[in-house]
Amino acid sequence: ELVAAGNAVVAVEHDRKVTAAASFVVEVGPAAGPHGGAIVAAAAPEALEASSRTARLLRSGAPPLRSAPRAAATGAIEVTGAFAHTLQDLDVAFSTGQMTVVTGVSGSGKTTLLRGVVAASARAGAPVGCRGITGLDAFAAVVDDASARAHRSRQSCVATSLGVYDELRKRYAGTDEAKARGWRASHFALRGKSGGACRSCGGVGWLRSDLDFLGAGQWTPCDVCEGRRFDEATRSVCWLGRDMSQMLGSTIGELLAELPQRGNAKLRKPLATAERLGLGYLTLGQAGDMLSGGEAQRVLLATHLATELSGRSLFVLDEPTRGLHTDDVAALQGALDELLAQGHTILAVEHDLGVIASADHVVDLGPGAGADGGRVVFCGTPRELARAAGSRTGSALR
Repeated sequence: ELVAAGNAVVAVEHDRKVTAAASFVVEVGPAAGPHGGAIVAAAAPEALEASSRTARLLRSGAPPLRSAPRAAATGAIEVTGAFAHTLQDLDVAFSTGQMTVVTGVSGSGKTTLLRGVVAASARAGAPVGCRGITGLDAFAAVVDDASARAHRSRQSCVATSLGVYDELRKRYAGTDEAKARGWRASHFALRGKSGGACRSCGGVGWLRSDLDFLGAGQWTPCDVCEGRRFDEATRSVCWLGRDMSQMLGSTIGELLAELPQRGNAKLRKPLATAERLGLGYLTLGQAGDMLSGGEAQRVLLATHLATELSGRSLFVLDEPTRGLHTDDVAALQGALDELLAQGHTILAVEHDLGVIASADHVVDLGPGAGADGGRVVFCGTPRELARAAGSRTGSALR
């Protein structure tokens, strides 16, 4: 309607139907980060060259529908009388040791059910937004991706989020130069008060100026260290030919390629996991608030995949494919499969048909939004959902 009225619409999009409906497609790439930034293709959707990723997306077939769970359930999380927001006295059970996707139109109560009831009850240790909930005591930890998306700050970076920065500090402290000066790993800490971090910016590399009259602050590079985070003496210590500032400017893929095979398992495993999730282009020092929500979420998953967890965990994910290309979704699904193989449980809100089709179970809420939603329309396998009447998700799967 906007176009028919004489307007121009320019959109960033991954959805196949929206892309196919465009008059013209501009594909940027060929990959991400330093390997992207070029125009790969520019044409009408039907005229895209076959080598284009977008062309492959438009011509790809429908995903196969799972007809049986990957493995037998180990138990269940049972929610009774969920009433938060638009949920209408809802009863539902989620199988543990499996992946359940919660679907439905926007506003049907999906996020409320998973975050406002299940995750909130886990944090509180008591029912929240419902009359009762059981089964949460089976988990050693509950991982809610809301924290990864919400708590992105300039003070954190990819290396600290992945848990590799402490190992990097040990490598620098182990150099002959650092030993001669009596520097331990604490000297290379970010934001350390007595170490080598820049005194002006506290090792952040940026300074925040509060503009009260605008109601916001602005970050500018530190004029003392010029964004390099450490003082000049500390930058004289090198490992793998880089000082710590240069190391933080390296990408995950670059460091992984240069790491010696022996003695670096604690570095290699998180980095390799992040690269497998399509994050190899991120620099180790990239600030948390400069990550997209999808990048922050995948960093969170990489951290858990690379960590030997002391028990089974429950992962609560809200639209994990948001903002991801089809290739990135495939990498994400591989990571979720790994978590399931380790015995963890995944509950996810999702609209991506490929992810819905691969789930062990689907809980479809609706039938509409707001007061017309908040009820369970269907519970079962994706293949059963595709045959179900009265489900908009089932119609889309068909």
